[in-house]
Amino acid sequence: MRSAVRRLGVAPVALAAMLPVAGIVVTGPPGAAPDAAPVAQGVRPVADAVADDESSQDCDQEGGYAVTGLPEALDRYDVSRVWTRATGRGVRVAVVDSGINVANPHFVNGGPYGDAYAEGTSFLPASLEQEYVNVYEPHGWADPSGHGTAVAGIIGARPAEGSGVVGLAPYATIVPVQVFGAVEDPTEQDPELLPDTGRLADGIRWAADAGVQVIAVSMSVAEPDPRLEDAVAYAGSRGALVVASAGSALTAPAGDPGGVHYPAGFPGVLGVAPVGSDGRPSEQTFTGSHVDVAAPGQLVATAYRGLLDCYLSEEPTPSYAVPYVAATAALLAEQFPDEGPDLWAHRIMMSAERPRQGSRDDVLGWGAVSPHDALTLTIDASRPGPPVPGHPPAQTGTDVVGPAVAGPRSEPWAPARRTGLLLAAGGVGLVAAVALARALGRGRRDATD
Repeated sequence: MRSAVRRLGVAPVALAAMLPVAGIVVTGPPGAAPDAAPVAQGVRPVADAVADDESSQDCDQEGGYAVTGLPEALDRYDVSRVWTRATGRGVRVAVVDSGINVANPHFVNGGPYGDAYAEGTSFLPASLEQEYVNVYEPHGWADPSGHGTAVAGIIGARPAEGSGVVGLAPYATIVPVQVFGAVEDPTEQDPELLPDTGRLADGIRWAADAGVQVIAVSMSVAEPDPRLEDAVAYAGSRGALVVASAGSALTAPAGDPGGVHYPAGFPGVLGVAPVGSDGRPSEQTFTGSHVDVAAPGQLVATAYRGLLDCYLSEEPTPSYAVPYVAATAALLAEQFPDEGPDLWAHRIMMSAERPRQGSRDDVLGWGAVSPHDALTLTIDASRPGPPVPGHPPAQTGTDVVGPAVAGPRSEPWAPARRTGLLLAAGGVGLVAAVALARALGRGRRDATD
């Protein structure tokens, strides 16, 4: 499949007009989805939404490339309404991952949108700095795999010249916590570069002490390691909501039993499954009681390495669904700073799109995340659905359709069918994410996506 990118400078988009520093006046998405023949329920398959563009180039080609339209997920989320309520201003989001490449033009400090990133940390050995180029940086400002940069871009990418990519919470500040650094074939890697459960737990705990409100963890392990359990409990006690991957067979080591994965399976953690570009769940995602909500996870337009943009992940993966939910939590943390992580999680689950208000399942949890509805939800302990923290579950009685919100609604379950990224050009998977997948599934390390 051709790379879904265009040369930098083609059809530049003035994203600054969408996000003025004062007043947050928006004018709609800078670009439109391509025309395609309609299919059942308004969903266009990926093949119908991909343009056969001969000018498309590989993401890694020197100079970088721009995705010139607004990411389709943001279009489907109707960010013109979302950003009138919150943009993530003043909220710090930890990305516990492979670090971030601060050379990417979407990460700028001191500009009109505030600092895109803050001083983080790396749990990799400092000795790696002498062995590898651009692998270790003590503040977490290096990213050998590109995975952490992509996750951070979905959350808080700033507008960049020529690009339509921007984060769902474009004023949030990313705090990078580097806990792995796999760069190529993991069979040839220094073991210190590979994911490790203890290092992941340490990263979550460090993030909590750094005073973040949201912690994004696009990783998972099969066993309920007590170090992870203690770390996420500590994060909750410090006022941070942990948002974590449900896990995927695409990156699991041989013999992984599937089912509940961690830290998503621990109390207080919001577990996330992906939906594909057709709005349907992935057969590769691990299902179970740890799945709380779903979000787009296939062919995601986001920041890429130190270049500019790329469409990532040919298969639906929780890695890129997690940051959409983490960004939604950042919006809530701005608008409702006194509610705390339990109520932010409740808002996300209760407002998620699903067929019936009182129902959840082990595939998509409470449904597809709806940021605007989460921001406008009226909390009511008597309403069927996920219990309000501190209250017993509501009596279901006669189940009604959809959670009540204080604004216009789309039809129930629409984002689960329509959300996902319909493309203006062909898509390719992230080469480095493939290496990450191998790293997560092989060797002596046990953390997986």
